[in-house]
Amino acid sequence: MSEFDNRYIDGLGDEFGGRYQLDVDVNTLVFTHHSLFSKEHVLASRLRQMYDQYLKRKQKDVAQYLTEKVKNLLCFKNYFKYHKREIRANWQMHDKGEKQYQD
Repeated sequence: MSEFDNRYIDGLGDEFGGRYQLDVDVNTLVFTHHSLFSKEHVLASRLRQMYDQYLKRKQKDVAQYLTEKVKNLLCFKNYFKYHKREIRANWQMHDKGEKQYQD
């Protein structure tokens, strides 16, 4: 056991002289650049970064597309709400015309 095991930071003074230990478990570490990278590593890293940017732009475009679609649907809903009688009358005239044409 090290001298830092079982110590907690509670903010009640500085009895340990300001020395604390932070333990972090790292499962995966990805370098974007390192001095020992080969050309292949550098190109793979740049390709990965460009692909991540592409995915972000694509997701943003989808969000923008869906936002515009909702706005348009709301506009059509309001249009049909205010022009319901006119539309219904046009359809009735259209239906009567088809019946006369069929007879």
